[in-house]
Amino acid sequence: MGGGTAPNRGTARLAAGAALAVLVGTSPASAWDLRTKFDIQANGIYRQLSQQGFTQADSMLDGILFFGTQVIASDDHFEFEIRHELRTVFGDTPNYPDGDLARLNIRSPERYMDAERSVIDTNHVETISDIERLRASYTFSSGEIWIGRRPVSLGTLSFFKVWNKFTRPVSGLFGPTIVYGSDGFGGSYQSGDSLSFKGVSLYGPEKEDDAHLLETTIFSPFAEMRILGGKWWDHAAIGFAFSKTVFDWMLRFESLYLNREGSSETEVGIGLDGAISADFSLLLETYYQSNGAVDTSNYSVFDPSRFTSLRARYYSIALLNWQVSTLWKAGIGDLLNGVDGGQIAILKLNYSLSDDIEVLGEANLPFASDGAEFSKRTFVFRDGNYLGSGNQFTLGLKATF
Repeated sequence: MGGGTAPNRGTARLAAGAALAVLVGTSPASAWDLRTKFDIQANGIYRQLSQQGFTQADSMLDGILFFGTQVIASDDHFEFEIRHELRTVFGDTPNYPDGDLARLNIRSPERYMDAERSVIDTNHVETISDIERLRASYTFSSGEIWIGRRPVSLGTLSFFKVWNKFTRPVSGLFGPTIVYGSDGFGGSYQSGDSLSFKGVSLYGPEKEDDAHLLETTIFSPFAEMRILGGKWWDHAAIGFAFSKTVFDWMLRFESLYLNREGSSETEVGIGLDGAISADFSLLLETYYQSNGAVDTSNYSVFDPSRFTSLRARYYSIALLNWQVSTLWKAGIGDLLNGVDGGQIAILKLNYSLSDDIEVLGEANLPFASDGAEFSKRTFVFRDGNYLGSGNQFTLGLKATF
């Protein structure tokens, strides 16, 4: 496959580079406004593992550090952004080889442009250098065009992201949030007050990793409606979504239909979020995937779909947030597998040291009977080995300068 697609992808790469040079070079340097941002995230993570036969670790204690440097140069129409990240993990993870299920992964997914480099790789510390943003854009009165690497966000839902498979595709991924960008180009156009368009062409290391999507948004008195169409990882994709305010609560809906060589897949998500009082807010979402298992005997240790890592057909989540004071925020939630009844309790605590510094704490506590997706013995093999879910505790600090 690689031999047949290389010339086209080479042409696309050359065109992308030429367009980037044009965007950056057409505006005089003296007219540019320069902004910089530095951010640090430090996280300590303790995990109790249930992976007999796949790792020698019973528990893991690791530290993760993110150092981000972001520079944005702009004038009236042009903007250029670059963000460099240093990601470091230290503790137990570097003692284990690649492929060991106990390792914490700080590497980005494979993308069209390989900018990731190993800086330190020892038995105690692993450090990765990566370019997470490299974008040039041009804005005009009714829209924007861009090229490069940037986060791409689609859809309406917050937790079960039926459409947003690029920025953070794994639902149920707890602990430190890593937002990855995608390589490609795109644009948006606003037509009056009732219609807008957003198009993206994203590229991966292979042709089957590409996505070409058009999102149309219709603003009506009834709701904000969205229609998605295009090609997604070698699948034909059609989607419909909407969001609507009902009695000060936001109702959200997303659906996605995928087809590839006669094999189809459907995903649907619906959510409701809003304020209960001045101090409390609630998020409710439920999710359906047609290819998900309807019985625990149909579970697989492999992902059932490229579009999600969740294995069952039905899931729901409830998150209650409490503004304890001007400095303290707390949250409690529950992620439910609708097929086997397995659950993950979610506890969150945030403390604002200042407008730019925040302390974050999170605990994820799965509880379920053996064989359920979130149990300590989810998958049991003939040789006695098994995979399961363990408790996870995270304490972190996030600062922006």
